Amino acid sequence: MASAIVWLVKVPYRRSLRFRLIFSYLALSGAVASLLLAILFVSLESIEEQLINEHVLDELAYFRTLTEKNSSTTELHTNILHGYKLEFNEKNYDYPFLNDLKSGLNHITHNNTNFVVGVEKANNSSYYLLYDITHFENQEKLLISIFIFITLGAALGIIWYGTIISRKLIAPVTNLAEQVRGLAVNNPEDNIATGYANDEVGELANAFDSYLARINQFLEREHNFTADTSHELRTPLAVILGAVELMLASSDVLPEHSKKPLLRIERAANEMQHSLSALLYLAREIPIEESIVGSTDLVMIIDSALEVLTPNQLNPAVQIIIKEQARPMVAAPEALIQVLLGNLLRNAMNYCEAGSITIVINTNNIIIEDTGIGISEKDLPYIYERGFRGENNLQAGIGLGLSIVKRICDRFNWKLEIESRMNKGTRITWNFDPAN
Repeated sequence: MASAIVWLVKVPYRRSLRFRLIFSYLALSGAVASLLLAILFVSLESIEEQLINEHVLDELAYFRTLTEKNSSTTELHTNILHGYKLEFNEKNYDYPFLNDLKSGLNHITHNNTNFVVGVEKANNSSYYLLYDITHFENQEKLLISIFIFITLGAALGIIWYGTIISRKLIAPVTNLAEQVRGLAVNNPEDNIATGYANDEVGELANAFDSYLARINQFLEREHNFTADTSHELRTPLAVILGAVELMLASSDVLPEHSKKPLLRIERAANEMQHSLSALLYLAREIPIEESIVGSTDLVMIIDSALEVLTPNQLNPAVQIIIKEQARPMVAAPEALIQVLLGNLLRNAMNYCEAGSITIVINTNNIIIEDTGIGISEKDLPYIYERGFRGENNLQAGIGLGLSIVKRICDRFNWKLEIESRMNKGTRITWNFDPAN
């Protein structure tokens, strides 16, 4: 029982509060009951032994007196008593063990029968009184069995009672958990501490209210930041796009070699707008069903992403192969798909110095496979972490691309699989649910 209590103390948080309450109550009650039963058993055993010993000695004295009054009396037999008088060197063949007993009281088991044997030796004679205590031993075993059944019944009663009491005791905690689970973010009117008394649970509710207030303040600052950032970044982008459109509209006065850079500026500005929209989307908890306004053509996104690549990224030693097995549509914002595929394609371009990049477009997945430097096995578990850059990183960057891609996939329950071998290349498979 003590070891069980020690176990409960050592691992207090691996079990539910209700279990710990019931177990503690049961352990304490069991320890007290066991102690009381042990005291009762030892007391009964001691009293029983004392009474039996006194009775045997009294009967032995009576048997000796009886034989002294009548010399022909050498034996005495009742249901539980057997007396024998043996002369010097005389043997008893009914109970051979008597011949080796010393004076006093002896506890003997013979033929599955328990005896207390009183022995007295005087005047060249030996007096033996055998007291059969088997009946008392059986009664004692029965009493122990009754005690065990009572203890088990009490334990079941304690568990039942403890379950009821624990349910009442932890009801405030359960109610508090349900209230916290149902709290709405950005709702400053929520105040759960008002319904609780000034006790431990009330203190916990106050702590939740304080923490919720800090979260709401943080979310308010985040909302203001994203709104301000969106406004401050979209304005110059709109100016750039407007200026480019005006310049392209005057294409008749522009030199031919200036049109291509302007188109690249226009595509880059549009890509920045898509990236900004994607990052703002990821920064807010917008439900998926509210963010989907149509379907996005993945082939068109891939073509657009390849057009935006800079001359430095377009390595003439790398061949780009597109295998269009299907023309899938995805129910997701175009800005997010632009960012997702743009990051994957740029990574393939940046880490492939020679060879080929193969883009396979299937009905429910897109595979991008390159023959670049690959990713080491020890780096693979960490490639989705923000700011992580592997040991084979040859390009400048801050390690956010795959982290953003993973967040987009997680938001839409898409699956991203990456296989890579050092100096062999990398294969990325993006699995998605095509739009109906």
